[in-house]
Amino acid sequence: GIIELYPDCKLADDAYFEIGRLYQAKIRDYTKAIRFYNRIINEYPGCDFKDDCYRNMGQSFMELKKWEEAHNCFVIITEQFPDSNLVPAAYYSTGLCCEEMEEWKEAVERYNKLVEDYPKSLSANSARKHLKKLDELMDRKLISWVG
Repeated sequence: GIIELYPDCKLADDAYFEIGRLYQAKIRDYTKAIRFYNRIINEYPGCDFKDDCYRNMGQSFMELKKWEEAHNCFVIITEQFPDSNLVPAAYYSTGLCCEEMEEWKEAVERYNKLVEDYPKSLSANSARKHLKKLDELMDRKLISWVG
């Protein structure tokens, strides 16, 4: 394709991102979408939207029910891109992944971190609902964790 002919073009990473988004949002081929996002991360070190790539990869992994891989993508956002506007949603998404993996303690920690650090975010409102649900499940002894 044209991107392969001009890999050093300053818009190549943008083109790969849009192709990834098409595979993710329109075609729903999440595996192919992940490949394009990964390619940007690995081949374009100067890319200024890697946090978006990790978010979209994480969302794609969630669609594939690959919770650990999704979790890892969202953790990278919170740790490597602390100033990104995607951080609140990334904390929320790590909590969701932890719930799916039945990692209750980490889910609560992620939701609490979100609520404490970004209390007015939309993600914090959702996290509060999950914390309440997890607390009710704990009270009913349907879930448990040590610590």
